[in-house]
Amino acid sequence: MGQEHPLNSSKESSSKESANLLFEVQSLIDSYSKGRYSFPTYLNFNMYILQQAKFSADSEKPCELLVDGTQKSLLKMRLLEFEDSDIPSIKGYLVLSFKDKTKLAIPLNCANCLVLKELFKVQGCNLDRIYSRKSSLAVDWIKSNVDTVYNSEASRRDKVDEFYDAEHLKINNEIRRILAKEPALKSINIIDGGCGNGKYINAAASTFNETDVHLAGFDFNESNIEQAQSKYSDKGTFIKGDLLKFQEVLDQCAHVLDKNAPTFMVLSGSLTRLVLTDGFQALKVLQGFANSDFADYLVGCGVGEPLINRHIAKQIGYRMEPSATTASELFSCKKMTQEELIEQKLKKLEQYNTLDLSLYHNPTALLLNQQLLKHLADDSNIDLSFTTLTPELINRIQLIIKEKPKVKLIFWHNKMDQLQEFYDLFPEENIKSLYYARDEHFLGTSRWFNSAFEPYLSDLSGHFVSSKFSDFYIKNLLLNSKNERSVLHNLIHLSNVFGLGNWVFNNTNVLKHIKNEKFHNTSAQKRNELVNSAVKEINSSNFELVIHILESLNLINSITEPELYYLLNASKQDQYQSRIYSSDLICKTISATKNREDRVIESLKFYTRDFEDAYRNLINLVKNISLDTPNEVHNSLEELVFWVIKNWSNFEDVEHLIKILEEFKLIDPQKDLVIYYMLAFFKQNPDRRTGISSEASLHNEKGRLIEALKFYDERHHDTYLQVVTMLVGSQWQKEFDFLAIQGQHQRLIRELSHSYYPEFKIMELLPYLNADSHIVFSYNWASNSLEIQRKSDLWDVNARAEVDVKLQRLGFTDTAIADIINPFQFSDGTSDSLFIPLKEEQVQLLLADLDKVKTRPEKNILESAFYQPLIALPSDEFDDEEQSTVVNRVPTFFGSPQKSSLYDDNGMDDYARLGVTREQAHSLLIQNIQDIQEHLTPLINEKLLDKQFLEYLNTKQLSPQNSPLDNLTSQANQFASAPEIIQGYIDYEIHDRKSKTAVIEPMLFEILQDLINKTPKLG
Repeated sequence: MGQEHPLNSSKESSSKESANLLFEVQSLIDSYSKGRYSFPTYLNFNMYILQQAKFSADSEKPCELLVDGTQKSLLKMRLLEFEDSDIPSIKGYLVLSFKDKTKLAIPLNCANCLVLKELFKVQGCNLDRIYSRKSSLAVDWIKSNVDTVYNSEASRRDKVDEFYDAEHLKINNEIRRILAKEPALKSINIIDGGCGNGKYINAAASTFNETDVHLAGFDFNESNIEQAQSKYSDKGTFIKGDLLKFQEVLDQCAHVLDKNAPTFMVLSGSLTRLVLTDGFQALKVLQGFANSDFADYLVGCGVGEPLINRHIAKQIGYRMEPSATTASELFSCKKMTQEELIEQKLKKLEQYNTLDLSLYHNPTALLLNQQLLKHLADDSNIDLSFTTLTPELINRIQLIIKEKPKVKLIFWHNKMDQLQEFYDLFPEENIKSLYYARDEHFLGTSRWFNSAFEPYLSDLSGHFVSSKFSDFYIKNLLLNSKNERSVLHNLIHLSNVFGLGNWVFNNTNVLKHIKNEKFHNTSAQKRNELVNSAVKEINSSNFELVIHILESLNLINSITEPELYYLLNASKQDQYQSRIYSSDLICKTISATKNREDRVIESLKFYTRDFEDAYRNLINLVKNISLDTPNEVHNSLEELVFWVIKNWSNFEDVEHLIKILEEFKLIDPQKDLVIYYMLAFFKQNPDRRTGISSEASLHNEKGRLIEALKFYDERHHDTYLQVVTMLVGSQWQKEFDFLAIQGQHQRLIRELSHSYYPEFKIMELLPYLNADSHIVFSYNWASNSLEIQRKSDLWDVNARAEVDVKLQRLGFTDTAIADIINPFQFSDGTSDSLFIPLKEEQVQLLLADLDKVKTRPEKNILESAFYQPLIALPSDEFDDEEQSTVVNRVPTFFGSPQKSSLYDDNGMDDYARLGVTREQAHSLLIQNIQDIQEHLTPLINEKLLDKQFLEYLNTKQLSPQNSPLDNLTSQANQFASAPEIIQGYIDYEIHDRKSKTAVIEPMLFEILQDLINKTPKLG
């Protein structure tokens, strides 16, 4: 087989790495949290840059990414890694530049940043460290000479000398490379700006033997100049001078320079933050070079990263040489000719309709250039950022505006007074962008910082500016925001942070102008997105302001978003401040909603009778929403009911909400058993409302069913059983098993396991929870048997279930288990144990079982015969009549007229509600015993599980004597239909029951109600 070509292998590897990077980027786009991100300007950071050619598998095809549902072509990626962030969750940003001129800034945590940095490096990114010392203080080089600074640590001096020796060699090699391209040059000038003690001049003097070299160096530290003169006066001329006053330097050393030779400005460490305060000082230095006749080339390096990059060099009139791959290692620039400069400006003017004169030292000269003016359109932009407003420039601009009234001006500057002056000089309608700039805005290519991040809105604080300028400045910032969402969030942020809420309220005309400029053609979908994003910013201090902003921008009104106005009014009611509807809670709740549908339903949590009509209107909105998403709305409403039961202080309000939901047919008494059971339970047990779990566990039906089953009341036993049936019918029985074993529902446990034992064992988890275990299992070495000891006083169904499960795990058959268990009884007050002989393989199983963590045996609870008559689920196997029969097997108390008894108490007992005495009720049932026999049999079947009832039957000599319980219950159906047993049940429930409570079993209550209605004398 032929070997794969290395080039093909390399391409495949590169393609795979690109795919990994783009996959990571797309994942970040999909998962990042949208917000208002301003860049922390005080932080040092490194910037890693990847052009499209380096991350695209096919350089001819654009790289497509999905952003907010739209495919976008990616042109460039920048990774900004903070060196020392005080925000743990943000280690940097990934800034994506797209073909449609939009940018996306994604915040990164430490892990994301580390992964991306490695992927960037694999793809061969460029590193720009121009921002890495932004917070560093420059050394006071006037007071401190080179020796003082570098000798502060002995080891540091060696490293610095070693670094600069290597960098001086690189600089000289670069100059030699340039000279090799122009062999006609026989003479050159080299000026060392910030020469220190003259080491570079000494090195350069012996490097260029074939060329006539004129060497000069300057430094503003006298001690440095004295050292240089004493050591190397024979190699060059050294003078005291300042980089910021370059023309004065030239005047002093012009006599040693060749006016006809090109001049190389060497900047080895001087164009950095260790010497200059910031990038703006560096700009002034570079503008001084560009404005002179003695700075044809700029070559340099530095311990601190030089404050120059390709963008800056191009704007001041230099072209970065190709050999300079990264400015942090070495920069090399050549001044453009006038023709090259004009060509560059024309290209941008034609492409972007912008005459970009920013950073240029003499913009007036370019505004007089006829070739540029010829291509300047009536509506072109003129960018004058970071230029000096000379009288000549001002006059020239005013003339252009007169000739072209629609021309727009851009002016960014680092001095607020210059911005104020610019605003005062030119008409507002001609100013497109006015911005107080920082270091990164000046240094960043095409001002990508401001197109990627939100602007700072506190720039006016601490500056004395006119109110007219202030209003225009804020309006201009808002209008120049990236998109409608940015405008909206900047407005909210403006008043939030800096207390300018009054400005927003008072400047109606500004908001109207912003609406007309930015929101005049907003689609319904976009409007919803904007409102949803604004709602997330609501808090108790800005709620009214946010509503005002949304209303002013024509994004909401009281007809389309009544829930917002309802909640605003509710939050302003002082009477609620001490209740659950506090303004803070309302704002927290609404800001957490995902969409309008969610918001409307959440607003129902805050009911007040003062706004009854508005509240009912919200419920009507929910009904309309339910037409589109009935399941989702019903789920949310059920969750809402749980919330209000737990949180509303007035339970009458809870009942009122239920009745309104019924009225609008959003809930149904026959279907929403969980809601009505919870209502009934907490009506009678209000002190237990705090036991309802937090919202997190109530977001789905299963969670709410399980929550409801935590609260058992024997008075509503049948309904509770229906809720169990719902849980089991959804195959969530394991969760119920876990609840049951906590011992809160002992009667229910007996009913579900006792009569149908051993076929159905809801207690099969019990043996694996030591705290609730009734039985202690151990291995008896002497007799080679399983020893079972009781922990409880009675050999009850729970203990039997535990033994049954244990024996099943050891391989005993059901018949063998019955033979072992049925004859055995633990005696009260004794320490009897049960010994079960084991085979060898059973011994091994037992030992392993006792040692390991127990897990629940796999058993489908739906296979139990007990549940077959209870599970009333729709089925294709039944016709309507049969289905109705199945449903009727389930107790239907809440489907009856008597459901009101659950929440209409008024202190009346069940007999008083029926309008009869206990004796009358007993007599009525006995008289109609044959008619009601069919209805009573299921009740008696259940009652046969009750130990007290069985004892009652024994005392009445109505049950077989000495009959094991299992034999009795296995004949339950036949036994329950016997006339004497039916009469015994009626006597027990109505007449002879020891507990004299006035509560009637729900189904018996219903039977009595029906008999009363049919009996004229009683009805």
